[in-house]
Amino acid sequence: MAVMKPSPSVHITHIGTATSITQIDNLTILTDPYFSPEGTEWIGRSGAKLVNSYHPPLGLEDLPSIDLILLSHEDHKDNLDDLGRQLLNGRHVFTTTDGARGLAPRKGVRGMKPWETTSVQIGGGPGYDITATPCQHLPGGECIGFIITAEHLGTTNGKPNALYFSGDTVYIEELAQIKELFHVSVALFSLGKATVPRPGGGTLQNTMDGRQAVQLMRDIEPNVVVPLHFEGWSLFKEGRDGIEAVVKEEGVQDRFKFLAPGICTKSSFAMISPWFSPKSTAGGSGDTGEESRPANTSPDCAFSTHDLSTPSTGWQLDDFVLDPGYVASREELRWLMLNTAQTAPSSPVHGDSFVSGVDSQGGEDPSSTQEETSHLLSQGRRTEYFKNYISQVAPWLDMFDSSRAFGMQVPLLAQTSPALLCAILAISARQMERKEASNGMSTPQKSFDSLELYQESIRLLTPLLEAHDQAVIPICVILCCLEMMSASARDWRRHLEGCAALFDAFQVHGFCGGLLQAVFWCHARMDLCGALISDGTQSTIIPPIAWLPPGTDEANARQCFQKMQSPDMHANYAVYLCAKACELISDRTHYDELGVSNGCTAEVFSCRWTRLWDDLQAWVDERPPELLPLQTVESRPFPQILYLHWAAISSNQLFHTACILLLGSLPRRQSPIPGVVGSSIWHAKRICGISLTNPHHGCLNNAIQPLWLAGRLLTHESEHSILVDLIRDIESTTGWGTCWRIPDLGAAWGYSVRKPSRSEHSRVNSSRDTRTG
Repeated sequence: MAVMKPSPSVHITHIGTATSITQIDNLTILTDPYFSPEGTEWIGRSGAKLVNSYHPPLGLEDLPSIDLILLSHEDHKDNLDDLGRQLLNGRHVFTTTDGARGLAPRKGVRGMKPWETTSVQIGGGPGYDITATPCQHLPGGECIGFIITAEHLGTTNGKPNALYFSGDTVYIEELAQIKELFHVSVALFSLGKATVPRPGGGTLQNTMDGRQAVQLMRDIEPNVVVPLHFEGWSLFKEGRDGIEAVVKEEGVQDRFKFLAPGICTKSSFAMISPWFSPKSTAGGSGDTGEESRPANTSPDCAFSTHDLSTPSTGWQLDDFVLDPGYVASREELRWLMLNTAQTAPSSPVHGDSFVSGVDSQGGEDPSSTQEETSHLLSQGRRTEYFKNYISQVAPWLDMFDSSRAFGMQVPLLAQTSPALLCAILAISARQMERKEASNGMSTPQKSFDSLELYQESIRLLTPLLEAHDQAVIPICVILCCLEMMSASARDWRRHLEGCAALFDAFQVHGFCGGLLQAVFWCHARMDLCGALISDGTQSTIIPPIAWLPPGTDEANARQCFQKMQSPDMHANYAVYLCAKACELISDRTHYDELGVSNGCTAEVFSCRWTRLWDDLQAWVDERPPELLPLQTVESRPFPQILYLHWAAISSNQLFHTACILLLGSLPRRQSPIPGVVGSSIWHAKRICGISLTNPHHGCLNNAIQPLWLAGRLLTHESEHSILVDLIRDIESTTGWGTCWRIPDLGAAWGYSVRKPSRSEHSRVNSSRDTRTG
């Protein structure tokens, strides 16, 4: 299979008004930062009261690391509010000359005049040229737009490929000069027909309307125009509907791309727009079926609040993760999932009907399905991966599912679903490759069966995604698990977002029944790990309320789980409660430290804390026999706690994890919790003891974040040594990347943890083989 190579790419997220995040390979740009909530009022210079009627989908806490800010003007609140001003300190900021004086004495602010060019280089990355462009906004005020070019972005017909941000301006003929100097690959237009009262009577338009945008588009001929600045304020007189009507009437709808707020969308620096072909429509669909295929992307396109969390920067990516073919395929899959979710019709799914749907959709006999992979694998190699999937991989996917959906249903469905077959062979191959790498065995010539199977699964999956076929859901989750196996902590949540969007679009939740219910809870456990990685700054991607049946009051969550009368669902209840703990701490962090108006006052926090603590104690008191320990030995330094049921292992660990989280954020007026249950150290040693006593692979790889939280509380070096050996053993045994947490623990303990020598590494592996042989 041919390996795809990445090309210069641009990822754009429209946050609201003229605020957007643009990522050009290694550079992250923020435009006109505005983050105030819905209902914010501002009195303009004309005396008119302006009211914001939307809430930004992203807050300051959700932003990636920003490299530079393009500020068209600093004297209007809808382009730079008080929250946005917090982002200016210590960053490269380019704005007007008046604006630079108004923002003094910030050393990173550079004032520019129209057609002036300056250069910037961030860290050791490539250099970028920034050219200011003229604007006509309000009389007596300065405003500029910006053009960004770079040598590595290439040229078209001898002119440098460019990103253009118009700034707040009406149409002016002078802007036609842009075409003479640059090939604009992507243009961000501030529209909305913003109109304010004129002093002495009448009104003044100060940003483009749809017809002016069409005229400017024809003047500078960009590949694609991304409209900004058209909704959310009372001074905007032309919204999205009006703009779309104009561009359709003018016959240029193929050149305008409206972005869903808060959703990252990709393009590239190329002669033909990767979003659209000439026959495509404004909705992104066209006659050829090719228009919506994304361009290849670089590995540095991710952004979310995990960039602000504190996992180890010493995480070593393996060759698979760095392979350009993998990077391109991963981004293509993510884009396809998000696009499918945005365009899918609302249709609840049910597990029983889903299984028959897959069979009928596949419509193939097992022999034809096997032929789909014959060009990738020999029969013997395929059998080896299948055996490994059933014996090693499926058990940790089925950890909370006694009916073994991944171990029984999925392999049977794969016999008539080529995309599903490639997915399970890919994850099995990846697990074997990871185990070999952790044991010092390199993959020959950096060749990965898992990569070819992963890419083939995506190829087969694409038409199902484009057809909004619900059969994609388990396939996508399995591919997500493959990605997570060696993902950097900084990328963890990014890998989960596509599947989360599919769950929302197809109304899949934790009580929908059948295979999809099992698939949901598999994803929920990974989602929870992502929240734990954030260390109190984030909740789960899918809010816990969406885990429950639609319309359920969160106050009735306990009753929902109790009605199921299932050990598996009681274990899943522990996952839910731990997610609620992450949500509570994140809400309080955002309210208390970031000033987010989410209602989590001290009083509300205390009430929620008490209710959640009571629910946790009820969970442990109401455990069914299957979730109780078979034997407990209070040994030192860690207790030995043995469980028979797979779900019992992790669910009890998550109970202790949630307790540590809550005890670490005790409300100020809360009385100390009596007994051992009120001791974080007691819970921490329980977490470690459970993993040391129960070697189930699925429970071990799901234990890494609880072990990290617990390990930070340990004080004795002998305890540290045991925990470090355990973490190394988990990676070696399961193939999941876990050792990146060791430097984080060393930082918490105040010393650097020594890496094992080759002889020590061999002894550990030999010891493990003896125990498991």
